[in-house]
Amino acid sequence: MPAKLHLTVHHNFRKSIPIPPLLKLYHADLEKRDWAEQQGYRLTTPIKTLFNLAETRQISDDLLKQAVTEGRKKGILPRHLIESLPKNKAGDLLKKLYDEK
Repeated sequence: MPAKLHLTVHHNFRKSIPIPPLLKLYHADLEKRDWAEQQGYRLTTPIKTLFNLAETRQISDDLLKQAVTEGRKKGILPRHLIESLPKNKAGDLLKKLYDEK
């Protein structure tokens, strides 16, 4: 179990009670392509999650590489998603990790 649960909420989100210490909130306006609904919850897509992790550097490159490799093996990270990433440090890192054998 992670030390914190990371949640992205809309920029207009207003909390009426204190946020529990277990939660780490991020504010963003996600595009439809960045999330999927499962069992009544909206979850960021694997590619969006990996991009966020690469951007914030919250996990080591080794763990990020492991996640990219697993996503590729399971077919949830096809090349066209990797190619669609922005041309910045996070996108370039994920492309590099995806191409490593």
